[in-house]
Amino acid sequence: MFMIVEGIDKVGKTMFIDKFEKLFPIERVKLERRPKDASPQEQQRVRDWYECAVAIYSQPQWLNKLVVLDRFHLSELAYCFKRNYDVLDDDWFYDVLEGKIKKIPHVLVYLECNPEIIKSRLHIEEDDYIKQQDIESLSRRYEKVLLSKTKLSYIRLDSTEPFDSNFKQLFDFMIKANKHFI
Repeated sequence: MFMIVEGIDKVGKTMFIDKFEKLFPIERVKLERRPKDASPQEQQRVRDWYECAVAIYSQPQWLNKLVVLDRFHLSELAYCFKRNYDVLDDDWFYDVLEGKIKKIPHVLVYLECNPEIIKSRLHIEEDDYIKQQDIESLSRRYEKVLLSKTKLSYIRLDSTEPFDSNFKQLFDFMIKANKHFI
């Protein structure tokens, strides 16, 4: 199964995955290198990485494992404005990439919390990628993708809720959303 964990920086994605990993063996994948700039070459490199990841983890030897992606294409859609380009309405991400993901068991987890909590977590590390003024824009961009663009099965979880409660909701959703693969 392919599980994508998304959300704004500092919402608690890594902590959520860490707790999840204590309960289930997972293969954790994280895109560490952000695009350097808005050049067509960098944009293509990112697309190639996404397609390669889907191709690899769609292979039979991976289908019985839980592959957890700490961010994936929705982050590119939400954050690209920070690199001075915009692919939010680029159908390739929804038609081509998501079309491939939909052929395998998957779930998209969108973690959210009160923006004030995110603001309080900023500037704890020197390399924060976002600024306080980005939070509202990023929230709107994620909302647009979730409400009117994505074709993937997704669940929204409040990262400030107890993990046990979120885990139960996620587990039930994973089974319901992937019945046709069982």
